[in-house]
Amino acid sequence: MNDNRRLSQTQTTRAVRRRIPELTLVEHELSVPLDHDAGGDELTIFARELVGDAPGAEDFPLLVFFQGGPGHEATRVHSAPATRSWLHRALREYRVLLLDQRGTGRSTPVGRLEGRSPAEQAAYLTHFRADSIVRDAELVREALGADRWSVLGQSFGGFCVLSYLSMFPESLREAFVCGGLPPIGRPTDDVYERTYRRVLGRCHRYYERYPDDRDRVLAIHDRIANGGIVLPTGEELTSRRFRQLGSTLGMSDGAERLHAIVELDLDSPAFAHDVTEGSDFARNPLYAIVHEACYADGGVTAWSAARTFPPELAAPELFTGEH
Repeated sequence: MNDNRRLSQTQTTRAVRRRIPELTLVEHELSVPLDHDAGGDELTIFARELVGDAPGAEDFPLLVFFQGGPGHEATRVHSAPATRSWLHRALREYRVLLLDQRGTGRSTPVGRLEGRSPAEQAAYLTHFRADSIVRDAELVREALGADRWSVLGQSFGGFCVLSYLSMFPESLREAFVCGGLPPIGRPTDDVYERTYRRVLGRCHRYYERYPDDRDRVLAIHDRIANGGIVLPTGEELTSRRFRQLGSTLGMSDGAERLHAIVELDLDSPAFAHDVTEGSDFARNPLYAIVHEACYADGGVTAWSAARTFPPELAAPELFTGEH
């Protein structure tokens, strides 16, 4: 057994079956080590298995979904999936396992970093990368008795899938990647220099669709400069935080979602709540903490997003993205 497969023993500590219309849900919780090499502290990993109502579905092979992020829990399912969704299609021939990556959802949350030195914080966070997520998945596979299974990764989940292919290819029947390919052999600067150009283009497309929003956005920045917008959390809204709403422009309906916020009356509680929800890293802190690091391929990122910020994007009416 090679070093990559030096996995600690684990057991299913809880498996609960639930029934909702047209779906059976099987909830699994497993104990895994924080450090897969050294052992020590343990985390709980949660995974929800979806079984459809097709004949023989209980015996379908498993397809594991790796959520995008990093630092976000898996999709929540409260009813039978819509007929045009990927889940509806997948359940025709798979049991789908929705994995809450370590630090997210019902898995053990990422611990608080207060009281740790910067070096200790960095060392702790190394246990929340794709390699640890994949090794957690291997323990889940072994605990469920699956010889091999299929994997599907969306965005950062695709990074996890490629890590899986590199570490444990013999455990996989097949691998699907949706919009998530890591920059292997490329410096992180290359990623940000190219994606900043995409952000700039999306900003221009947004104002082509909603030209009146340019003046509204400038007025919002003027109001922010006078300390006139307080969020429900008690924080004053900053221009930098407001511009981070541009992350939504990466979605197919992102321009419409951003416009729906910008068009609101600034004194409306809806505006403050929507801005908070759209620019809040507090719920999923790993997203902000390890986002840049997930692009690193053996190198130091050295705050690449800040260093490569283009002057063309400095105009206040322009939005930033995931950077």
